[in-house]
Amino acid sequence: MNLLLVSYYAPPTVTPRAARLAELARALLERGHQVQILTSTNEGKDTVHLEKILGAEVLSVPLGPLGRAQRKSSPSTPGTGDSHSWKRHAKQFAHGLLFPEWQSEWVFQARSVQVAPPDRVISLVAPFSGAILGDRLARRWGVPHIMDYGDPWSHSVDRGLGWRQPLDRQVERRLLGRARAVVVNAQGHARRLREVFPSVRETACFWNGYDPADFSGPLPAIEPAFRHVGQLYSARLPLQPLFQVLPEFPELFPLHQIGPAFGQKPAALNVHPPVSFAEAVISMRSAQALLLLGSPGDVQLPSKLFHYAASGRPFLIIADGKASAYTELPLDERAVICTNEPSDLRRGLASLREQLDRTFAPLNDFDARGIMHRYAEAIEGWK
Repeated sequence: MNLLLVSYYAPPTVTPRAARLAELARALLERGHQVQILTSTNEGKDTVHLEKILGAEVLSVPLGPLGRAQRKSSPSTPGTGDSHSWKRHAKQFAHGLLFPEWQSEWVFQARSVQVAPPDRVISLVAPFSGAILGDRLARRWGVPHIMDYGDPWSHSVDRGLGWRQPLDRQVERRLLGRARAVVVNAQGHARRLREVFPSVRETACFWNGYDPADFSGPLPAIEPAFRHVGQLYSARLPLQPLFQVLPEFPELFPLHQIGPAFGQKPAALNVHPPVSFAEAVISMRSAQALLLLGSPGDVQLPSKLFHYAASGRPFLIIADGKASAYTELPLDERAVICTNEPSDLRRGLASLREQLDRTFAPLNDFDARGIMHRYAEAIEGWK
């Protein structure tokens, strides 16, 4: 079959969506399919996922005015946690004016790209404009459209701008009603979609997983550091309770943040500059313990969860609500789950402290290659 993957991000850009696209493309290619990748942002120097899409035809959508302005703008000073740069405010302003987000111009720019008629269209979102583009292309050729969610859309607390939620929900309902299948990475998200949008035809859950090759090198020496690797989004879960309790556990104090920490400069946080993916893996594998912030509503699983599970190090998950997104996973003692309440944080940190001297074997259930081959098999069956 000829399969079209629609994703705003693609390798060598390093984002969770680009990584998932690379793993899925590799599985589809290994199963003998032709793969086209329609993307808008596929630049960068980190080639960690690039070889996985060799053999696929990459179709680049030309940047529009907003995309060109974004690429030319200077980034904030790495690792400073500066949330007041003009670049960040400009992006938020454009996000507020455009629907469904500032990247939506690529839906119109894609008209100039020649795409061979596919047998299936798979859109990997967010940004959610990818679902609009995927739906449009699938209807053009009369083929099944499969929507693959990374983040929730109209019921996400991260999107803000409550005035726009009715429009978000209306468009999402329309796209879901036409989609052949909806793929998520957490069972809680599938349940939520079926509750809010009864017209959803079929849902399936396939985790992001991890590539064992990324974690196959010799184990680095363990350093006495409690780390969070990747951008620190305090808007998802308030961090004040953690920073209040953490000094009571000197073995875990302070928290070392590897990457941006927008607006966070407490004494309990030591911010380090961003690193490449390979360096991030070393930071995970050499940490005494790791921190994962859950997403509100327990409807999605952060990609770094699977990297943490492969690192061999114990980690603390601060989850929202009943933490069902995590308790349903085949995790063992390496993962300590707690809520954001101070008393439960103390319990969680105390349990984490007991695991500091342990090194765990990778969890085979999270091997991305096997997961993506099962996903590819499902795509073959959705007609």
